[in-house]
Amino acid sequence: MLRTIFREANDDRSFTSAINHTQEAWAYEAIIRSLVRSMAASCNRTLDAPSDDRASLPQIFDRLLLPDVTLAILDEAQRRPDFPRLYSKNRQYAADALKAAKDAYQSIDQDAKQRLKDFRNRHESHLLIGLEEVPHPSFGDLLDTIDTVIGIVANLDHAVLGGNLGEDDIELVWRVRAKSFWSRLVNGVPDEGIEDALREIDKQN
Repeated sequence: MLRTIFREANDDRSFTSAINHTQEAWAYEAIIRSLVRSMAASCNRTLDAPSDDRASLPQIFDRLLLPDVTLAILDEAQRRPDFPRLYSKNRQYAADALKAAKDAYQSIDQDAKQRLKDFRNRHESHLLIGLEEVPHPSFGDLLDTIDTVIGIVANLDHAVLGGNLGEDDIELVWRVRAKSFWSRLVNGVPDEGIEDALREIDKQN
């Protein structure tokens, strides 16, 4: 929705001229300004320079340059879910997600990033006297950078938490877990129907 509003407002004069002389125009402008500032601030926080007290993407990727960190992530990811038959697939998925995150991080437009940073540091944080004119970020700068950041965070999340299984893998996991559950229960509840179900699961696995 925001992308549609911003693109329309930026590219289609009829969209803005239609509301320019209405009572709603001031509210529309106030909402857009507030959203832009909030989104720009969030984007800047995510891309802040690394330091000991900042949880930012540069901080994360500094850590990921350490081989031991990447290895620890992959070792943990292969057990999500903790299902030995899928360890290799889970590990490869996590490795692919980390690579996608790194590639996307390297692709961030540095000029757009700097314009967003200047907007935050020079125009939002202070009321400066004699402020020299600097290029303001465009809607495109903001939206494109946010889209890239969201993709990076999503891939990092997948790498750490795992769980991007296909339908066949999910079915396999739940069949084996169901077998484990009913195997425990069947000793206390002798039921030929349950035993038949267990045999059927064995055949399909």
